[in-house]
Amino acid sequence: MRIAQLTFNVYNNYGNMLQKYALHRVLRRHGEADVIWHTKDEFLPETWEWNWRPQLAKMSRSSEERRKFTFEVIRQAKFKEFEQRHIRTRFDVRALEDIADEYDYFVVGSDQVWNPEFTEQFFPGRFLTFAPKEKRIAYAASIAVPSIPERFQAAWRKGILGMSRVSLRERSAVGLVKELTGLEPPALVDPVFLLTASEWSEVAIKPPWLDGRYESGYILTYFLGRGLTIDIQKISSEVGLPVIALFDPRGSFDHYNVGPAEFLWLAAHASLIYTNSFHGTAFSILFGRPFVMCNFLNAGFKQPVLSRNYALLEMCGLTERLAVADKNFMLARPLEIDYSARDEVMTRERSRALAFLDEALGGDGR
Repeated sequence: MRIAQLTFNVYNNYGNMLQKYALHRVLRRHGEADVIWHTKDEFLPETWEWNWRPQLAKMSRSSEERRKFTFEVIRQAKFKEFEQRHIRTRFDVRALEDIADEYDYFVVGSDQVWNPEFTEQFFPGRFLTFAPKEKRIAYAASIAVPSIPERFQAAWRKGILGMSRVSLRERSAVGLVKELTGLEPPALVDPVFLLTASEWSEVAIKPPWLDGRYESGYILTYFLGRGLTIDIQKISSEVGLPVIALFDPRGSFDHYNVGPAEFLWLAAHASLIYTNSFHGTAFSILFGRPFVMCNFLNAGFKQPVLSRNYALLEMCGLTERLAVADKNFMLARPLEIDYSARDEVMTRERSRALAFLDEALGGDGR
């Protein structure tokens, strides 16, 4: 059996890369699987001269811009290395219609592949309309907005009804789809939960720069967007742990340039994780680490990060890990966490998700 996987393809987001890897690994249990890189490959080390032309002028004046650019080039190289090592990817597809007969199934998801705020140009083929209906499968597709604007409803109705099998990532999206189409698809976990902690540890790599400063533990921070007013150094002093700040160009070269495999190792061994990211929260739960989920707006998004993160916390009985600004995002005992409800929930939800994929792909999973 041949399976093609379609999702967003970028080199700068841990959650995107790791959810893609997790679903890819599961699909390979059913046969030969390829990720289709169906948009322009904008790998920064190769395309910077054109993609970053507006930033070049800034760099001539700003050492901060030069620093950020240099950091990002190196960081993307680590993402590319992870993809080349672990994910079989095709870059040779000029038109999706050209491969409609090459594969037995096409699987779209997870991530925000059905978010109407993302244009068709940004993510073509979101409903797999280039392939016969019987080949179209959506795994944990995310709509990610509270309602589908009226101007998109006809296209979304036709696209969803044209799928052979549909599953969604957020429970809130089930109602939207039911109202729009009459269907009531299952809500299934993000692909990262399809793998166990031990399976994730197989691809984790300890960062070579990690030294004695962190032997007694560390706080790992992973924040997306802007608007954060958290005093992480104050929290660091209160709990007596140093900080490893990911994705912060103002900070350490080593901490910024952490690749996906190193991210997994750092998350698995952190004493405490501070994040506003869904996948930062997800891997905290997967690895059983104490974490604090900070509720604040992401730049460029109209809604707080709270919605899907809170649903995840609620599912695992961990809503007390939500922290808010008026308390400086601090919990009373941040290093203590109760994971008693997690294992049963994760086992059940993983089983539901794998059963969906097994049935959708003809029931021959191994």
